This record gives sequence, C-alpha cells and structure tokens, in this order.
Amino acid sequence: MQLVHSGDDYFTRLEELINGAKHEIHLQTYVFDSDETGTRIANALIKAAQRGVSIFMVLDAYGTDKLTKEMKQQLKAVGIKLRFFGAIGSAGSLAWGRRLHHKIIVADRCRALVGGINISNRYANFDEKEWFDFALMIDGSAVQQIVKVCQQVYSQWFVQPQQGYTQFEHFGGENKGIKIQLQQNDWLRSKNQIAQAYAKAIKAAKHEIIIANSYFLPGSFFRNLLKDAAKRGVKVKILLPGVSDVLLAKQAINYLYRFLLRNNMEIYEWMPSVLHAKIACIDGQWCTVGSYNLNYLSAYASIEFNVSVLDEEFSTHFAQYLHTQLLSDCVKVKKADFLGKQSLLKLFSYWFSFRLLKLSEALLISFPGQHFFKANEYA
Repeated sequence: MQLVHSGDDYFTRLEELINGAKHEIHLQTYVFDSDETGTRIANALIKAAQRGVSIFMVLDAYGTDKLTKEMKQQLKAVGIKLRFFGAIGSAGSLAWGRRLHHKIIVADRCRALVGGINISNRYANFDEKEWFDFALMIDGSAVQQIVKVCQQVYSQWFVQPQQGYTQFEHFGGENKGIKIQLQQNDWLRSKNQIAQAYAKAIKAAKHEIIIANSYFLPGSFFRNLLKDAAKRGVKVKILLPGVSDVLLAKQAINYLYRFLLRNNMEIYEWMPSVLHAKIACIDGQWCTVGSYNLNYLSAYASIEFNVSVLDEEFSTHFAQYLHTQLLSDCVKVKKADFLGKQSLLKLFSYWFSFRLLKLSEALLISFPGQHFFKANEYA
C-alpha cells in the first residue's frame, strides 16, 4: 500500500494503471469532467478498450454533469459500459439526495486506487495548484473485495449486510502486508461502517487525533466525541479549508469554530488551494482515507467508500506528513479571533449559514430516492 497525493502523483499513477490493464477495469467516481485531465484519462480508457480490456464505468449523474455528449459517445463507441447513477426520477422517485461518492479505480482485480480524488483539472495541478487530497494505491488480495463492491454498484446486486463491520484483515503473506479494513457507508442499505470506524477510533484515542475534512459539519454525536477526547487530554487537531469551493459551507464551518476552540481543539486552515481531503490519523496507529465527509450527507444519503489502515509504520509516516503540512502551509486559527469580540452581523452570518446548510442536508436526506425502491438507480 502506498499513500498517493493529488496532482501529478495521482494522475500519473492512474494513467499507468489504465495503460497496464490487460483484462478488466472498474472505474467509479463522482466527478469526471471533459477538461484536459478528463480527456487525458478518457483517451487512456479508449485505448485500453481498443486493445480488448473490458471497462465498467459508473459516474454520478449530478457530479458528472460537465461530461460532454461527445465524450460519452466516444467512450461508448469503443465498447466501454458506461452508466450514470442517481438521475432525478431514475428510480421512479425524487432521487436528488442519493449520490455515488466513490472514487475507485481497479485494474485486473489486482491493483486499485481508492480515495477522495475526482477526475478533473482541479485535482491535477493543471493551471493552478491542485486541490489538496489523498488516495491509496493498493496491491494484493484486498483488491478482490474492492472489485465486489464495484460489481454490486454496477449491477445493482445488493445483499443485506450483517450489522457492524468486519475486523481488520491482514492482507499479504505471513511476513508482509498490513492490516486494512474496507468500509462502506450506504445508510439506506444498513451500511454504516465508516461512521462506526470513526466513532470507535475517536473513543479509543489516547494521544492525538488529526482530522482533515473538506465539508466538516458533524452532528452533535461526533462533536461530543471530539469534545470528550479533548477533555481526557487528547490533542485534537482539525485541518479545514481556508478557502472553499462552496462559500456557504465555509461560513457554516466557521460557526463550529467557537465550539471547537472553547473545548481546546486546534484548528488549522489550509491556504494554498481548496482542501478536499477526507482523512483522519489517530495516535500514529490508525488512519483512514476515502470519500466520507463528516456530515449528514455522507452519513445518510451518499454511497461512500473508505480504507482504514491499522499499521504503526504507515500511520506514523502519514501523521508526520500531516504535521509538516500543518506547520508549513496552514494557518493556525487563534482563539482570540473567534472567542473574542466579533460583530453581531458576522456571528449571525455564520449561524444562518450553518442552519441553512443543515436544513438543506435534512431535505436532501429525506428524499434519497430509495424509500420506494424500484428497478434501478441509473439514468
């Protein structure tokens, strides 16, 4: 397993993954744009299909609204099996709240890229600094289980899971490999594995919690878990966007600063670009990378996928890297800036944004499109 960064690191590996495929590719992502980066990856997929590779793609209908008709036709013309998830009304109901938020690419059932990075110039260091995000490159037997997840989403063959989530599995031979856990969140189908893993890890934290989250709007349950951790002496460090692609989300996140700072948590804002990461690292022992945001949309509406790692060497390295970024490219939020005197207008704008976004989330998760499940969720 290797940690992969957004920008050239990710897209070079992705292109190599596609170019090296001999038999089969599964690609599932939220955003696939028809810009230079999307064209680069689409061309690699087309060449793979032309040499006989079977390709199964599922793209979110809302997130991939910028994919042109011409590119869709080019992909389908070479035999790529392309589906779009969650168009409004595609399941016979109002499906606007239910999104496929995966970012998964698997080649030949033996190598996978999993994380939070979409296929777009915004993540590729094209004209401006790439959005800050991560993925994991995974080789070995764990990939077989990732393929099963992709097949379930593509074919709509879902099996009711057992409650809870599986234990960490040791992938690799006796003397190699690390313990990882593949986790899904699909609340409508009783899968709540990522949220459970976060809660378990935060409760068990003894020394340090580092969370980076692009749309950080946790409910009271997770806020209180972090508060309790800080009370027992755990250093809680939260890396949040200094600038956001969604202004309302940034204002709403600012509303939580007073709660976090009052409870002795440290807040850092990433300034060089948009922060899009959804990761956590706890005690240099456990970390998670994937598509899951700490908010109600990820918890109750979207289909999410994370990989958690239980390995001291890997997690310590990841934590050290995050510390480097906190010191070099982030601004630490001062308590005086948010706990001191602020204008009533600014405080009201934060409160109003938070309440408006929470109301929007409530409306979206009320209509996930599957309460009256019909044939499929595809356009």
